[in-house]
Amino acid sequence: MQTIPVKLSDAEYATLNTSNPASKKNADIGERAVAVLRLYAQKNNWTENRTKRAGVDLAFTASATGETIEMEVKGTTDPG
Repeated sequence: MQTIPVKLSDAEYATLNTSNPASKKNADIGERAVAVLRLYAQKNNWTENRTKRAGVDLAFTASATGETIEMEVKGTTDPG
């Protein structure tokens, strides 16, 4: 498993907190993690693709390379 550290600007963090407020519920943590990954993808000019492949939560195409990036999202409340 590869971990991708994501740094958000103050504005991105504020948007995230508005759309997906911090919570202790597992479902909310997962949704917030997906929202963070989507912000990361936008920063990197990735296009989101639909996928139904087992074990893949989100798939993207990298604009610069055309590479397909498939990810399983694991969210945690741990800041580090």
